[in-house]
Amino acid sequence: MPRLPALLLALIAALPALPAADAARGRSIAAPVPAFTVETGTIDGALYTALVPRTWNRRLLLIAHGLRDTEMPLTADLNPEHFAYRTLVEEGWIVAKSSYRRNGVIVADAISDLDALRARLAAAHGEPARVIVEGDSKGGLIALLLAEREPDRSEEHTSELQSQSTISYAVFCLKKKK
Repeated sequence: MPRLPALLLALIAALPALPAADAARGRSIAAPVPAFTVETGTIDGALYTALVPRTWNRRLLLIAHGLRDTEMPLTADLNPEHFAYRTLVEEGWIVAKSSYRRNGVIVADAISDLDALRARLAAAHGEPARVIVEGDSKGGLIALLLAEREPDRSEEHTSELQSQSTISYAVFCLKKKK
């Protein structure tokens, strides 16, 4: 019986060396290709993060975040492991978020920053066929204002606003110009 643990330890110790041994014998080891890349950058002082799939279906989800205190640092906090975002990216969507150029009640700046993010992604990857803007709290207001700004292009929108800012949510979808 004492030889069994020693044998297991020897096998475990040899495992990391197996790929190197295969490479030494001329066998190629392919690393898995990621399903998407994470792009980050700054546009006019606003940080952004975009999850870009390997194969894009020409659909774009822009996330309009809620109200952030003016003392908080700017962040485009888009978690690629979030189930909904990862699912959309795996289906070919680009999912992107802006920090906006500053925090606080800055609706006009937020709209400009989302427009600039959309334009940056279109320049880098091509014009999207469909854009959905999703937001909660102040982001819900921003999404709704974007939908109302272009009623001839707004295909559908949903909003729910409740008193005392406990729940506010808006989604809209723009169709491609004809």
